[in-house]
Amino acid sequence: MSTMQFLLQPHAPVLARDGRPFTADPGALAESLAWPLPSTLAGAMRTFVGNANGFKWSEDDAERVKQIAVKSPFMVVRALNHDWQFYLPTPADAVCYENEQGVKCLMRLSPWTDAPSDAGCNIPEGLLPLKITADVKPIQKVDYWSWSSTALWLTMKEHGFPEDSLPHLPIETRVNVSIDSSSGTSADGMLFSIASRCFSDVALELKVPNKKILQMAMYLHINAEALKIPTPSFIPFGGERRVSALLPAEGLAFPDSATIIDSLVGNKHLKLQLLTPALFDTGWKPGWLTTEMINGKEELLGNILSKIKVKLISVAIPRRGAVSGWDMVTNKPKAARSLVPAGSVYFFETEGALTEEEIKSLWLTSISDLTQDQLDGYGLVIPGIW
Repeated sequence: MSTMQFLLQPHAPVLARDGRPFTADPGALAESLAWPLPSTLAGAMRTFVGNANGFKWSEDDAERVKQIAVKSPFMVVRALNHDWQFYLPTPADAVCYENEQGVKCLMRLSPWTDAPSDAGCNIPEGLLPLKITADVKPIQKVDYWSWSSTALWLTMKEHGFPEDSLPHLPIETRVNVSIDSSSGTSADGMLFSIASRCFSDVALELKVPNKKILQMAMYLHINAEALKIPTPSFIPFGGERRVSALLPAEGLAFPDSATIIDSLVGNKHLKLQLLTPALFDTGWKPGWLTTEMINGKEELLGNILSKIKVKLISVAIPRRGAVSGWDMVTNKPKAARSLVPAGSVYFFETEGALTEEEIKSLWLTSISDLTQDQLDGYGLVIPGIW
């Protein structure tokens, strides 16, 4: 397998949806997700690769492109006189609040290992609640952290509010009119709106300290065997087939594990932070975890990547998402499935102390249940400690 890295730069606002139906009825609104789902970018890239390689889109061709592994999409931004920087989803175990002086602070959530014996909650049997260390009211948190802030958080180092964080992409709403197919003119009263996310012209909207963001793109990592991927190219991406530029990511690579390995080696408290939404057959719980009775208590045990034996201690998961879509092979809608959102955190105890090899094996790997979901880029994680 050959590994390649690319940048996708939308030239128009992006409409990336989750499969919910939409019709051009009066007053209807099609609203883009805050960030495209992995399968949206994987599908666009596979179609482009198949067309570029002369596929006739037989069943064999469709199956072949589905085996192309795509790890994406990751936000990268570039400011004036600066290199591209990675921004990752805010970890769900970080709570933003303001202290009495109005200063933004962060509270770190971790499993409540010394919870009172008479405490009770309705979380699944075998899991611990997360401990709140300050009686505060959370405020709207930022949506993306820089890689440097994320690395500090993963390694339990001193961490204040990430001033180099970013909010969601700005929204642009366009009003459209339905066309009468018989006359070719607009239909009376048939106005509907489309709310898309802006990747370009965001310098005035998104700022980090003393820097204006000039460019924003999606970074993607592809494994494709004996297939050509011509760049630079233009490809349709998202709803309405709006154009995006596909460029080689020259000299740019996703951060490796070297910056956090020293902090993790020898530890038995492992956490995995989702960089992309995950898909599990049973909802929030990975299918490779099973419930076992240990000393009269239920415990969730399993093996990550079939070799790292762990016990699930706790989880930090925001409100679930959903995904469906259209199956181009069967020409039928796909079943709706629940998503574990990006930024969610799973807390484990490992049977043995973590080794450098194990940490590297977890880096940017998928923990989703199904092989196809893994190839699509769902459930990509990076490890940390708690």
